[in-house]
Amino acid sequence: METAVLTAVFPLVVEHVPHLADLRIHVALVVGIRRDLYRHALRDLEAIAREPRYLDGIVRHQAQLLEAEVGQDLRVEAIASCLRTYRPRFVVFDPVMVSTSGHRLIEEDAISALTRELMPLASLITPNLSEAEVLTEHCISNVDTMKAAASELLKFGCGSVLLKGGHLEGDKMCDVLQTAGEDKPHLFISDKIESKNTHGTGCTLSSAIATFLALGYDMPQAVEHAKAYVTKGIHAGKDVHIGEGHGPLNHFYAPVPMKTMK
Repeated sequence: METAVLTAVFPLVVEHVPHLADLRIHVALVVGIRRDLYRHALRDLEAIAREPRYLDGIVRHQAQLLEAEVGQDLRVEAIASCLRTYRPRFVVFDPVMVSTSGHRLIEEDAISALTRELMPLASLITPNLSEAEVLTEHCISNVDTMKAAASELLKFGCGSVLLKGGHLEGDKMCDVLQTAGEDKPHLFISDKIESKNTHGTGCTLSSAIATFLALGYDMPQAVEHAKAYVTKGIHAGKDVHIGEGHGPLNHFYAPVPMKTMK
């Protein structure tokens, strides 16, 4: 397995898979259950979580890229066991613990499991500001405090931290990439785009970073290309009206040619 991208949230469910089709990457799935639709299946899901060999059987027959959404501690441990067994070259972990509106999405025990079991295995974690505030227990309100927080988050044992600053005040947004062993962070600054269609941008970003890592780019290059892809997707989808509330960015604004990997 070359690259794994993990998006953490409870309940366990696989979604946002179509992100990568226009980047010409095939995605392998870990089977999940949406709690509100399939309550009767949770008993079986817990059995799977307690027996990582079942997940092994799935992962063993999958190729190239794993995208899974995880949450409770048993499931975290099961996936961590698989990662230790198959040792993908890159693991991109989007710790979806807190929504951008500040609402906790998983329980405290699950957060502890994520930091204990998965973050030390991650090549990159991609928290938003709210999640970083929970993990560092500090207020983060500007680029300087983002830099400090990104450095502090390396204490969880990950290789790099991309702290997303899309909700900073002002007309600019800045993401901070801090890599272990490097003194200075990489800053990615861009204009904010006014749009209601931003649903799934964080998941798309982490998936795109994993894709570009699998294609051979180094971490700063992968983040730069992924951010350009997401920014253009937001811009291309900003005037589209799909139902009510926040719609998705336009993932398919400019598909790229197929690339054969050796």
